[in-house]
Amino acid sequence: MVSIIVIDTSDELYGLELTLKSIINQTYKGIECLVAANSILNRSVIDQSFIVIEDGGVTAINLVGAAIQRASGEYVLLLNSGDVLADNEVLSTLLNKFRNSVDFIYGNMVRLFPSGFEDIIKMPSNIKVEDLLYKPLPLIPVALIRKSALILYDFCDANLRHANDWAFLVKALLLGTADYIYVDKNVAIVKVGRSGDINKLSVGHLRAIEQTWFFNHYLSHSLTIFFKEKKEIEDFYHYSRVVRLFRYIRSIQQKFDGFVAPIIMEGKYTYNTYKSRLELPFYKKSI
Repeated sequence: MVSIIVIDTSDELYGLELTLKSIINQTYKGIECLVAANSILNRSVIDQSFIVIEDGGVTAINLVGAAIQRASGEYVLLLNSGDVLADNEVLSTLLNKFRNSVDFIYGNMVRLFPSGFEDIIKMPSNIKVEDLLYKPLPLIPVALIRKSALILYDFCDANLRHANDWAFLVKALLLGTADYIYVDKNVAIVKVGRSGDINKLSVGHLRAIEQTWFFNHYLSHSLTIFFKEKKEIEDFYHYSRVVRLFRYIRSIQQKFDGFVAPIIMEGKYTYNTYKSRLELPFYKKSI
């Protein structure tokens, strides 16, 4: 069985309805659907067989944690309200061939921009250090993840609210021993912002601050040993660049007790916000 957790944090009924219909239409029938909502949920589109976890007084990540604990499936798929499975055969394709063999089974993402434009992000078949540390890897909405891995590597880390998905992937795939397999198939159509990111620009600086905290608590003490053991970076230029990056972050925090880093992150966020506003007219013309 696979448990699909739909995270609904808004009042957009149409988006939730699209997501649930794409789940109901799957040819694979061993599905358990859980709807985690921290807003006022309109139950008119909720099938009676679905499990609803609803609490307006807690954060979305806490609701997801409750849903993961409640899930009965061996594998879990996490979707935001408004995201839909790419076709009716997605789960059958992923599960029938690779079930019970790996911790992650994942495919490609179709990005849906606000303008209606779509493109495809092909995920790497071999995940390297660079894929997680240099750029965000939007793997969560297109991956069936073993429930035991979500718990073992603490997807709902209480110390994180905005970078928990990224931190989970680093802990599971780089620091941990989770295994994975890539299937060259479009798994989900995911709504993104103008920048093409699945995360909101408004929380970008908060994600950066949490990533800095994560670097210090999980990577700083054994960074060199970790990279050598994993043998993920063979090119010395890339290896030394990563080491210098973490050393710089630690030196800033040690000198200024974490005061300067948030200011830098806030400045970068403000710059990127104004830049996106200036580039928007040119982006619309190019579509």
